[in-house]
Amino acid sequence: MTLTFHAADLFGLRAFGHIYSRIGNPTVDVFENRIAALEGGAAAVATASGQSAQFLAISTIASAGDNIVSTSYLYGGTYNQFKITFKKYGIGVKFVHGDDPAGFAAAIDENTKAIYVESIGNPKYNVASIPELAKVRIPIGVNGILLM
Repeated sequence: MTLTFHAADLFGLRAFGHIYSRIGNPTVDVFENRIAALEGGAAAVATASGQSAQFLAISTIASAGDNIVSTSYLYGGTYNQFKITFKKYGIGVKFVHGDDPAGFAAAIDENTKAIYVESIGNPKYNVASIPELAKVRIPIGVNGILLM
């Protein structure tokens, strides 16, 4: 196969390979594979920012009409993403003051897909009790999904 045909197959997405850094490059590929191996996962996705990661994670599990339950102790950019951006996609965010698991449990309904905390939280420097929050039941799974 000539280099020209190989390049055509790569750009035609008929062959796997690195062709354009926005859809994959060797450095990011190594990083993603190592993270997946460290976490025991099948794959990983690297993003350019934490907010990109949040958006991908939440929009993967929630659709229009769904919601997540989040602490109110958030970085300002996260708060804006939750309050404004997700609303544009029909994904609601219920804010709970603090990080008490009982508050999260009370806010969950049949459309809740995840709970979200940042630990260490902003602006209170609170440390959320991840093991206790992980016990809060969400309708979609046995143990629910906790994003942080």
